Amino acid sequence: MTSFKTAQLIACSNDADKVVFLLDRIELGTQTLREYRGFADDPQDVQETENTEMLIGKLKSDEQMNTLIVTSIQKMSNITAEDPKIAGDLEKIRAKRIVFVIDECHRDTFGKMLATIKETFPTAIFFGFTGTPIFEENAKQGQSVASVFGDELHRYSIVDGIRDGNVLGFDLCPSYAYDDLELKQKIALYLSGAKDKETMDSAQQKKYDTIMAMKMLEVESLIKSNMDIYGEKYKKEVIKNILKGRDTLSVNGKYSAILATSSIPDAIQYYQLFKKVEKSDCNLKITALFDPNIDNED
Repeated sequence: MTSFKTAQLIACSNDADKVVFLLDRIELGTQTLREYRGFADDPQDVQETENTEMLIGKLKSDEQMNTLIVTSIQKMSNITAEDPKIAGDLEKIRAKRIVFVIDECHRDTFGKMLATIKETFPTAIFFGFTGTPIFEENAKQGQSVASVFGDELHRYSIVDGIRDGNVLGFDLCPSYAYDDLELKQKIALYLSGAKDKETMDSAQQKKYDTIMAMKMLEVESLIKSNMDIYGEKYKKEVIKNILKGRDTLSVNGKYSAILATSSIPDAIQYYQLFKKVEKSDCNLKITALFDPNIDNED
């Protein structure tokens, strides 16, 4: 609710004429609106919008009670300069100091809707809140949260949350399918094109020796640029490693676990490989979870 409290603070500061709290249509239900109103000093301070016409009415209103408006990004994007019927209303709305606060801004803000809103209200200020930011390395349509909303104003990390007692602490315990030396040897053999050390020619030996002399960070960069190394064989080693330490780490099955993968195809392949493990070696119940807010076409 940090994003909503921010919207309230701006609305109460008299530094803005309109503070529009944008939600996805799915989130904007009666229960959600009731929760937001529960945070307000006066429930009527939070204005809902049943349709675009009502939204326009509240945006052009000069009444104090219509300062903080909760609406959907879909309704907001319906208001455009291309609609001649609202030209007069839009001119009046544009003259106001408008602030948009967008919760979960990593969703639904990389398409046409937010671009339309920005084009319609070029002088408005936009604040985006997210717990899972989109960075350049995982950009959507070539855009990151920073490219859409500008520089980061504040970051509250999981480290801060642990320190403040807002989330449970945890202890990172890295587990590797291969140890460093074994991994280096496998990558060196793979990239040199040699079947084994005994049958290397001089060129392969030179390539092998160069990789073996690298630091592990450099080897990891090689792996990232040659992702086919992470094939079925590697995944089988990961599964073997998981099963080996499962009883201890799960306290004999008391706890469940999540295996995060870098892609949907990887998740599917891990699921299929887990299903192939002999029942005598693995009595796990396996399922695959997919984020419904991303493109799952592949």
